[in-house]
Amino acid sequence: LKKMNNGVTDKCWHGCGMNGTLIHLLWHCPETQTFWLKIRDYLCKLFKINFPLEPAVGLLGKQIEGATTKKIQYLLDLAFLSAKRLILMNWKVKKPNCFDILITVLHCEDHM
Repeated sequence: LKKMNNGVTDKCWHGCGMNGTLIHLLWHCPETQTFWLKIRDYLCKLFKINFPLEPAVGLLGKQIEGATTKKIQYLLDLAFLSAKRLILMNWKVKKPNCFDILITVLHCEDHM
């Protein structure tokens, strides 16, 4: 956006001070990393599997070795897709914890 409009800053809107590239906003920003860690921890607990937190899994949909069935892999894919969508919907939000919506929804679904 900085290239199209000089009035827009190229810094991350979450306040970390780094350049706000797409890969930074989706993966490298400390606030986004905290979000991905929460997602991974929740999914590991829910499906009783353990997998590394890496961009190939969260962003590109790499199959998780611990996913024992296609249904579990499909549900993991949906969770990661929802997480990416939430990040992109809130990429300019400056308030803290703007990503907690998905965590709240996942916890509510877990108790149903």
